[in-house]
Amino acid sequence: MKSAHTRIFFDFDLTLYDTEAFMADIRHALRRLGSSDEQVNRGFTELNASGYSFEAHLRLLGYPEVVVRQTSDRLHGLLSRGEKYLLPGVRRGLSRLRRRGNECSLLTYGFPVFQEAKWQGVSVLHKHFARTHYVWRDSTKGDVLSKYYDIPLMFCDDSPEHLLDARRKIRGSICLIRFMWPQFNLQPHPEDGKTWQVVTSMDELAKAL
Repeated sequence: MKSAHTRIFFDFDLTLYDTEAFMADIRHALRRLGSSDEQVNRGFTELNASGYSFEAHLRLLGYPEVVVRQTSDRLHGLLSRGEKYLLPGVRRGLSRLRRRGNECSLLTYGFPVFQEAKWQGVSVLHKHFARTHYVWRDSTKGDVLSKYYDIPLMFCDDSPEHLLDARRKIRGSICLIRFMWPQFNLQPHPEDGKTWQVVTSMDELAKAL
């Protein structure tokens, strides 16, 4: 695919952002309060369906409001310093893609309020992105991508489910890329190397263009 004038949509979690490290820091803070990993993980699972927030998680774990306020303030500090969770080479790689004339956009799935807070915490990336899309419940990534058809598209995501949804809903030309950063031990999928190309770093993505 010609590198210039390609509109590239990036997933956020596990594609640009080390969500596992972020969640590990949340778990560490909640363990210090006395919660077990089992209790914390149960809270993640329950709230991912209804809309995650630190406050809701702490209340679900049964902490009094004074602890909820104090701890959520500290956890929001993790969000505001999100640059530490960017995956290796992301800033450099995005800068290189933009210099080549590509247009980058964010396309992330999850509770929009929380996803936007995570995005605001990585302000060093904002200059590289033309637009941001947050999808949850009523729409999918494929729905968003189907609205763009004027120039060649590339969609980068770690999730086979989202990549397959994009393949079903895009009628025009699209290049699908699955990010499989080795530190996350993502499971292989039958469509790896067939429906989409697999990359393990930003340098490999640059070579795919």
